[in-house]
Amino acid sequence: MKLVINDLYLWLNVQNINHIYYFAIKPLLEFWFNGTSVLRYNVTHLLGVCGTDQRQRAQYGAYQCLPALKEAVYWLPSPGISLPCGKELLIIYIANEICRVNEKIMKIIDLNFLDHSDTIASFLLESNDGLVLVESGPYSTFTHLTKVLKEMGAKPEDVRHVLLTHIHLDHAGAAWAFAKNGAKVYVHPKGYKHLANPERLWASAKRIYQDDMEYLWGDMQPIDASLLHAVDDAHDLKIGGLNFTPWYTPGHAVHHIAWQHEGGIFTGDVGGVKIGNNLVAPPCPPPDINIEDWKISIQKLIQLKPESLYLTHFGRVDDIESHLSELEARLDKWAAWIYPYYQKGTPPEELVPLFQAFSIEEMKEAKVSKPDIERYLKANPPWMS
Repeated sequence: MKLVINDLYLWLNVQNINHIYYFAIKPLLEFWFNGTSVLRYNVTHLLGVCGTDQRQRAQYGAYQCLPALKEAVYWLPSPGISLPCGKELLIIYIANEICRVNEKIMKIIDLNFLDHSDTIASFLLESNDGLVLVESGPYSTFTHLTKVLKEMGAKPEDVRHVLLTHIHLDHAGAAWAFAKNGAKVYVHPKGYKHLANPERLWASAKRIYQDDMEYLWGDMQPIDASLLHAVDDAHDLKIGGLNFTPWYTPGHAVHHIAWQHEGGIFTGDVGGVKIGNNLVAPPCPPPDINIEDWKISIQKLIQLKPESLYLTHFGRVDDIESHLSELEARLDKWAAWIYPYYQKGTPPEELVPLFQAFSIEEMKEAKVSKPDIERYLKANPPWMS
């Protein structure tokens, strides 16, 4: 048993299929159970924490592993454990053992913002000091996040550390709810005071969103200073056997951090918005947008040579150079579009509808589907840029 598990673990590492230990269960169960209640329960559980790209990679790797697993099931006379059904259920045991070989697996959680999938993500990692959450999302999605945690056998109290890329409400709005349970919250020094006392942050957002504040973002409460930790640029943060490096990456916001963990970087908004296989868009809400700083941050990401980027809007990107090149090009394109209006002093009430129309037309020209356009409009509203 252990030999088979170790062989699979080594094979998966050699193939460089990250995070497959957990996500491979779905296609394996499909192969053996063909729609039984066991399959339905596990597939629902898995799809809730697995993005499209990860599913595809897991399916490829899992089917490559099937011969070894089939041989293990065939040759072992009994599973050696108490199972409710026959020997075939050994596959579940093997899959779970694969999970335990590497317990520090990152899971993408779709927060289903405004009932739209693939719009806002949080990222969950297991450590020796409880769960680590990168991006809390807004408090309006906290109930959904709690439901997903429950399906994974966890609860909000199990989240002991929350890493924020910046303090905008779609990224940090629910951090206080985890802090209420004692979680530590890590943030840029310039964002620290606004989480300790969010009155100015909330009032600023209220002027923009007005009566839609509760619908969009829910609530926001102060975080006890003893639980807030301001992090220094490039200084490693060690949490329960995991290592995270915060990189100051201004451009979208002066207090922005990209968090690096092993070969992946959680980019917040500095890595842009990309829904599915569609275009890359820069989220440009006031007041901190600085294109020159943003370009410097993009170059920093490139120089770090990550294996993957994890976008809060939305999911994993592996073609890093192409992605970031497109992001930089669109920053320039948008700046060139708006510059003549800036020179003429066009008032916002005239400019906003024009830019909205420009942005939507750009997506249509790029063959973005109507459902995905809606996702872009929720994740990165043009009228905010």
